[in-house]
Amino acid sequence: MVKPHIKGKVFELKIANDLSKRFNANVRRTPNSGGIEGYMRQDIICLQQDNIIREFFIECKKQESLNAHKVYWRTQGISPKNKIPIVIWQKNYDPEPVVVMGYDAFCNLLERIIEEKSE
Repeated sequence: MVKPHIKGKVFELKIANDLSKRFNANVRRTPNSGGIEGYMRQDIICLQQDNIIREFFIECKKQESLNAHKVYWRTQGISPKNKIPIVIWQKNYDPEPVVVMGYDAFCNLLERIIEEKSE
C-alpha cells in the first residue's frame, strides 16, 4: 500500500507535468506540498508571469473520500484575491481528475472566454 503523502506527491507531479505540456508553461509542484506558510501555499505553481495557469490557486487531492466543500472553502480562504481557487481531485481508480471551483469563479471564467472570443 502506498503511503498517502507519497500518493499525493506523485499526483501533484503528474498534474504539474500535464499542465506544463498542455499549456506550454513552467509549472511545478511546490516544495512540501504547498506547506510553506505565507509563501507558495498552493500545491502547484506556474513560474511564468504571462501564462493562464498563473491565474489559478491550485490544490491537489488524491484520495477516495473528500469533503469537496470543506477543501474548496479552505482553499478559497488561503488563496490570494487575484487568484481563482480550484481543487483538483482524483479517486484512486477514476479515469481522470475532477476540478472543484466556485460558481462565481466559473461564471467569471466563462465571461472572460466569451469576451476574448468576441475581440
